[in-house]
Amino acid sequence: MRKNWKTLNPSLARTSRLFALLVCLCAIVSFGSVHAQEDPDASGGTSSGAAGENGAGFMIGIRTGVNYNKFMIAGDGSSEVNQRRVGFVGGAFATYNFSQWIGVSADVLFSQYGARRVAFQTGNVAGIANYTMENIEANLLADFKLPVISVYKPKFYIGPSFNFNMGSGVNLSANSGRNIVFNNYSKWNTVDQFRPVEFGIIVGGGLDFDLKFATLKIDARYRRGWTDINTHNVAQNQAFRGRTIHNNTLSFTAGLGFKI
Repeated sequence: MRKNWKTLNPSLARTSRLFALLVCLCAIVSFGSVHAQEDPDASGGTSSGAAGENGAGFMIGIRTGVNYNKFMIAGDGSSEVNQRRVGFVGGAFATYNFSQWIGVSADVLFSQYGARRVAFQTGNVAGIANYTMENIEANLLADFKLPVISVYKPKFYIGPSFNFNMGSGVNLSANSGRNIVFNNYSKWNTVDQFRPVEFGIIVGGGLDFDLKFATLKIDARYRRGWTDINTHNVAQNQAFRGRTIHNNTLSFTAGLGFKI
């Protein structure tokens, strides 16, 4: 484990600086919004009372949807783009809206990743493999809304994302020369193949619909993993030797949010 973290340090140094920059950006935006709410209005009062009427306040809710993930594999002068795997994503979120225009959201999600038809080799056995990964995903996003119509609000967001790998496996169909070794897909545990923590960036957009009793949230987002998740443990898949692996995820979700 110590060895794995040492190999991760150069990547962590770069991603930590980016994470710090994004957190600072969220903090600056938040401070500016709060300061604007506390400024006196034209009548000599403060705008804090009107803020609630203009979209400010807390919201909690749930969301669920699907992931379409693939591995971006590169190294040794070659690159490989494999097929996306469909997975489930769902969990809870909390949002604080400073106004109708801006807010900050935090997600905690159960998120399934993976990839299909990835090259696999161990010893003289070669073939294709379908990888599955089960993660706890934690996101911190800066929301920017366009309150052009009272019924629905277009929005976009950006922010850092962390994946905590709770388990992974591979279903493989392989052959050695002309002899079929596995006639059916055989599942192997790949806990030593991928790193336990991954950092990424999320960008996305969607629509918020006012249902009176709740807010319906329709979202589409793209997540790019910045951490090389390959532990370079070639005992499991020699095709990954000397190559970097990054997650590439499209997500489509629907959720309900409730003001508190």
